[in-house]
Amino acid sequence: MPETINKILSKLKTLIIAGSLVSHSFFTGHKTRKARKEALFLLNSFSREGSVNAGVDQLGKVLVDGMWDNANYWIRYSVFRKSLGLHQADEVGLLGKYSRKQVKDAFSVFGINNIIDIGAGSPEERYLIAAKLLLMAVISENDILKLKMPYDFPAQIVYDGILKRQRRAFIDIDDKLLPLYLGECLRNLDLAYKIFDHHSFNMVVLSHALDFTYGAIAWMALQKKISVIVLYGDFGHAKFFHLQNQVDMFRFPGRPNKSDSLRVSDAQTKSLQIKGREQLDARMMGQTDDVGALYAYSKRKGEIDRRQIAQVFGWDSKKPIVGVYNSNWFDFPHGSGLNYFRDFYDWIMSTLEVAKEVQDVNWLFKAHPCDQWYAKINGQRLEDLIEATNLPHIKLANNNWNGFKLMSSLDGVITCHGSIGIEATAHSIPVLVPYEGWYGAAQFVKCAISRADYLSTLKGSWWKDINLVENKIKAEIFAGWIYCVPDWHGEYKYLDDSMQDQIFVSLRKFIKLNNASLLREVSLLRDWYIDGHPYYHVYKISKGSNFQLGNIAQ
Repeated sequence: MPETINKILSKLKTLIIAGSLVSHSFFTGHKTRKARKEALFLLNSFSREGSVNAGVDQLGKVLVDGMWDNANYWIRYSVFRKSLGLHQADEVGLLGKYSRKQVKDAFSVFGINNIIDIGAGSPEERYLIAAKLLLMAVISENDILKLKMPYDFPAQIVYDGILKRQRRAFIDIDDKLLPLYLGECLRNLDLAYKIFDHHSFNMVVLSHALDFTYGAIAWMALQKKISVIVLYGDFGHAKFFHLQNQVDMFRFPGRPNKSDSLRVSDAQTKSLQIKGREQLDARMMGQTDDVGALYAYSKRKGEIDRRQIAQVFGWDSKKPIVGVYNSNWFDFPHGSGLNYFRDFYDWIMSTLEVAKEVQDVNWLFKAHPCDQWYAKINGQRLEDLIEATNLPHIKLANNNWNGFKLMSSLDGVITCHGSIGIEATAHSIPVLVPYEGWYGAAQFVKCAISRADYLSTLKGSWWKDINLVENKIKAEIFAGWIYCVPDWHGEYKYLDDSMQDQIFVSLRKFIKLNNASLLREVSLLRDWYIDGHPYYHVYKISKGSNFQLGNIAQ
């Protein structure tokens, strides 16, 4: 009898706990939905009040992306909307596959009642048939990059979009869903063509320009000579960019060029260098709040130094240790214009083949920190490749080792286009990259000019005879341009996009505390649009006198 009573009590306890969790979840969800609705009304009011007509009569009709739903995107759109007085234009919402109800509600609050719906369903049979016909010429994953797509759409964007869906190191051409993915791309291209064939838009505002979902819209708009504004954000601030030509789709993310450097005085440059150095130090000490830094530095506490690394792997500590920093396999490898290698896997495997031959160097390969953040990675991982070599001079870095301690133990760093290239150079560690990417032109890293040049360079002592002092200064200045903000920002900083709807909860306080800075941003955005500079953040930095650190964690 006591045993039966205990079982009953145990079940009751389980039911009570489950009921409490359901109630808590319901309450939390209700609170979040309420905060979201209130925040959207607040943003709509903010975007309308006191806005200045900045050539809206010339803009006429504006296509507004609703294919991606994120609190920060709606904040960024509100700020940009206010800057040009877009609420006075003919705003047309674009509804996509995801978060349809939430986006419809957002459009309704903003008064965007004219909506183009590209649907949420799978591609029609005719697109699947067309996809299968295209795939008949595909014998290996390399052939995906040779596909002749309708409307001259770049195969690189197709490749990256499929890779993102498969979440693999390289495209699996035997995947049964491959015709579906390619069919989706073909459908999106046709829909994008029809949108701009049936409507005369003067501007397109997108949340992203990567992938063939957003990429199809951007590509078709640019074919019609329609300017595309991408409301991208990173490191706590607006990183908008203005696409004016189709080639601009492979110039991500924003970066200063030589003409930008000429826009600023020596005093501004010195301030950028000082603050850039401080920002990098803060980042590597785990004091910034972007996801990459959190997983590379803040969450990894394991102490390590050169002697310990040699001890762990049985290496001769007198031999040079070269760190090879991998990118996340499916994080849009072609976004910055990669063309010497098929993808990140091809680059890593090519590097690994050279490493096998060069045994007078200790090679330490490192997985990308955000691999731990992604819920799932299919197929081969970096650790599988390193284990398969089974060579004593090629090893994998431990994920628990602190990123700064590890980097400081190396004689040289190799990366495709990771931020480690800036960080390592600023700490007087030589860096080699296989192509120009987004910072090669700044000339603080050793940059290969071809695939053959990269592989040849790998075989030598490339980390020697490098002007570390000059490169260090250049990297610090570059970091100032990329990560820092003008000092008028004060406490004005966006939370990380990954926080999703929780961002709405504190929005009223965010606007109240940062009202003056937001209005300054609005004014500068208007000037930027009129100026025609491709990268808003770079333009903003060029207009600053003194600077402060960007995304320092609160």
